[in-house]
Amino acid sequence: WGPYVPGWQGAGAHQEAELPLATLSICMTALMVSVACGKGMGLAAARWPRLGPVRLIALGFLLVVLLDIAEPLVSFAGVSVWTRAVPELTIWSGHWYQFPLYQMVASALFGASLGAARHFRNRRGETCLESGAALLPEGPRPWVRLLAVVGGANVSIALYTGAHILFSLMDGAPPDRLPEFFRPTAGY
Repeated sequence: WGPYVPGWQGAGAHQEAELPLATLSICMTALMVSVACGKGMGLAAARWPRLGPVRLIALGFLLVVLLDIAEPLVSFAGVSVWTRAVPELTIWSGHWYQFPLYQMVASALFGASLGAARHFRNRRGETCLESGAALLPEGPRPWVRLLAVVGGANVSIALYTGAHILFSLMDGAPPDRLPEFFRPTAGY
């Protein structure tokens, strides 16, 4: 579906192959990282009760950066490829397994924001996204809370994706030689 997104910078639709479970794995990874970040912030708050919210969020940011260090292994395994990356901010630039370092910052901002939303709750157990839902009638309350959390997650994903789109417009060419499994078959 990538070639049909406005602002697409890659090759034509007939030249772009996507592994079937790539999108699902990205979503599941984002969920696990956000939950792990929230849990890590909770453990740090229990261990060091004097840590303020800013330090807890910074700790969550660093935790997600550490978790994201494993992402180049996914590229080396041939599960994904960064088709455009700013060469000066990329390790292994120009190779099919290139990895942009700004990805770590973007994913850490994404994971830490959702982790913080999970960790910080008011006295009614509501996150900052669903704050005030307890004032609503009991019937629509669960739906409003659900929509608030889904909306907050979508804003985070839009900012994360927008950052990558802006970086992809800066510079960088797709890798010259992709392995065969990244290319569509002749009958595509």
